[in-house]
Amino acid sequence: MKNKNHLPKPLNQIDKFEIINDSKIIIYKYVSEGDYFLQGHFPEKSIFPGLLMVEAIKQSIEQFLKLRESDYSFRNVSARFLKIVSPADILKFVLKKEMVSKTEIIINCIGTVEQDKVMAFKANIIINPLRGK
Repeated sequence: MKNKNHLPKPLNQIDKFEIINDSKIIIYKYVSEGDYFLQGHFPEKSIFPGLLMVEAIKQSIEQFLKLRESDYSFRNVSARFLKIVSPADILKFVLKKEMVSKTEIIINCIGTVEQDKVMAFKANIIINPLRGK
């Protein structure tokens, strides 16, 4: 018997990941009508949920900084959603990091579709000094 709470596919929100330099990455999410979470998110006019944009940023931070979820925490998170992201859109995130100390990083991110700004995100990442131990 199938578990009804099981997601039909992984919640991976990154389709393409580019490291530009030590402090900048670009990630892409190709929003498709076939994405299961769009089916119930306003069925008459599907839109990409803002929470999943934040999830894409979180996943990219983990890949970029080579962290696991237990290795860090967010502080002072600010996310602003400026325009609707629809099926067939290519969502591009430009993420920049700024080192504050060995255990704190500021992340700034802008999300765009084509040239339109659709999201702004900023957060402090606090890295657990005991990570991996």
